[in-house]
Amino acid sequence: SMQFFAEELLPLFGITQKAVGIAPTELVHLDLKKLYQDFNVVMEDGSWSHFEFQSKDGGIKDLKRFRTYEALTSYQYDVVVVTYVLYSGQVKNPVTEFTEGCNTYRVIPIIMQGYDADAILRELEQKVERGGTRHEKRPGTPNPLPAYGRGNAAERACDEGVFNYPERTVGG
Repeated sequence: SMQFFAEELLPLFGITQKAVGIAPTELVHLDLKKLYQDFNVVMEDGSWSHFEFQSKDGGIKDLKRFRTYEALTSYQYDVVVVTYVLYSGQVKNPVTEFTEGCNTYRVIPIIMQGYDADAILRELEQKVERGGTRHEKRPGTPNPLPAYGRGNAAERACDEGVFNYPERTVGG
């Protein structure tokens, strides 16, 4: 039956390449991995914004890793996921998309060149002083800014809790 499908129906569907064999259809993959994403933020429309912080352009290998994160997160939590990659100032033209088969995967790059971590921190501190709120630093919260500006400002921002949001449990 598969031979008939390959010989007779593929040309009917406009597939011009000739089938030369039958490939397995049952895939057994047992591989336990714990995958760590940098940050996921739940947006007001229910979608998730996924953030990765990169100090170098890892090319297609990194994009495939991000695609895996997106696919698993979307499947497991039934949400739309958009990935943003913040590249440090040393990265000028990162690879942000690739095509495999009929699918194109892309991330939204944020190039941090030209951003001043001290100025960003001052602006956030002023917001807090004007009545904004700030949350206590949670133990183990990663510090994303050192690679993107002067380290003292980045350390101060995380130490003072400027970038911390209350955790929200999603899914179950």
